[in-house]
This record gives sequence, C-alpha cells and structure tokens, in this order.
Amino acid sequence: MAAYRLSKWVFIIPFLFLVLVVVVISWREGKRVETFDTVSLGNLSQRLDHLQVIRLKGEDIEWDIRAKNAIIYKDEEDAIVNDIEIIYSPGGGAPVKLTGEKGRYNINKNTFFVEKQEKDVDISIGKGIFIKTGNVEWLEDKREIHSHGKVYLKGKKFVLEGEELVANIDSGRYEINKNIRATLWK
Repeated sequence: MAAYRLSKWVFIIPFLFLVLVVVVISWREGKRVETFDTVSLGNLSQRLDHLQVIRLKGEDIEWDIRAKNAIIYKDEEDAIVNDIEIIYSPGGGAPVKLTGEKGRYNINKNTFFVEKQEKDVDISIGKGIFIKTGNVEWLEDKREIHSHGKVYLKGKKFVLEGEELVANIDSGRYEINKNIRATLWK
C-alpha cells in the first residue's frame, strides 16, 4: 500500500509542476512589455525609450525636448530620434512648439534636424500662427531655424507659401526666401 501511495505521488508531483509552469508562462505572456526591434550594427551603444531633455536658462526651462525613442551609436554625436516634440520658451514670448516624426538631435551642441516621413513637420509659434514644412534644422550658434524645401505658414488672416524658411525665434523674424505666394483676407 505504501508503494502505491509513493508511486502515485511520483506522477502527481511532476504533473502539478508542469501545470504550474504552464500557468506562469501564460500569465507572463499577458503582461509582456512592448519591445522594439533594434538592428545591431556592431557599434550600437544605447537605445532610450521616452527620452526627455530639459535645457535651462538660469532657473527657467528654455528647451523641453521629448522623443518616443532615441538610438545613440558609439562614437556618434547625434542621437536618432522618433516622434519628436520640442518646446522652446523664449523669455517673455509665446512658446514655440515643433513636432515631427524622425530626426537627429545633438545633445552637446543643442542642434537638431527633424524631417517628414509621412506627415509634415509642424511648428506652432503662438498668436495663431502655424508652419508646416518637410524638414527643420535648428542651428544653436545662429539661434535660427532653417527649412530647405516647401513651407506653408498660416496666420489668422493670411497664408504664405514658398520655399526655404529662415526664422530667428528669439527676435520673431520669419523669412520665406523663394517662390513666395501670399493670400490675405479681412
């Protein structure tokens, strides 16, 4: 009789262990964290999800730079960023907000390049003025935004279209340099 009880447990214990393993694996599959495929190039250094960089001017936030994810390669100065939102807060002026799908950001030089993938790069500069363009480059040393392509600028009572935007966001001076068309209304 004791041999029957022992042989019964020899089969029951492994069966219960197997059931427990299946339950744990099933439970973990429901709790999976979203992961992204990253191509290994041999020199890949870091991948960051939900990147946020805040740059201060004195005690005030001057730049708030956010990206869904960033890849920083070894020996490269630029991070490759996706789903970017950049808010620049000039002292005393309305915030300038830029959104784009893909680009590069250099943390050391505070320069960036954002380009269109499927949707235009959007810039909101306050007072109801919006800009759409295919790409935007921020040059920190000149304190200017440049766009090398078509530009659509819409205000409350006007629309400007053309090519090659140059904007100094500190002074509020925005220039469209080529093929300019303007529509004004009352």
